[in-house]
Amino acid sequence: MPTGVYARKPLAERFAAKVNVNGPIPAHRPDLGPCHEWTGATQSQGYGEILVDGRPQLAHRVAFRLAEGRWPEPCALHHCDNHPCVNRGHLFEGTKHENSLDMAAKGRGGRPRKDGTRRAPLTQCRTNEPGNAPASPSIESEPPGPSRITGLSTTGITCGANPR
Repeated sequence: MPTGVYARKPLAERFAAKVNVNGPIPAHRPDLGPCHEWTGATQSQGYGEILVDGRPQLAHRVAFRLAEGRWPEPCALHHCDNHPCVNRGHLFEGTKHENSLDMAAKGRGGRPRKDGTRRAPLTQCRTNEPGNAPASPSIESEPPGPSRITGLSTTGITCGANPR
């Protein structure tokens, strides 16, 4: 072999070298057993990442591929809700919509703010709190809609934004 050239290890070997099989047991699903946590490179959201054919791939999707011989369609989702987990027994196939429903059912979703909290949904209590009283409708306007009552644009209400 020429100087400076080396054979790359097989994907399964490179993958296994970056997995801690003694990860935490999910408190909400102890029946799953321990997570196998990715110890290699991660994305900002905490998902593992590994190069496959020169391109970065999510480690939990690669775990699915190594176990099943095919890529998950369309997504690989976590029963354990642990982003670095690559335990095939904790993964299931689903759509982005199913992932959103799963997150909502478990009280997750949305990006954390700088203080670590997540955006709260709009509720009657929040919109009628002291200091958040709705503006009086003007005489020339139609009956107040959601944007007039909350002080948010219709886009803000649809997208779940909070008043600032």
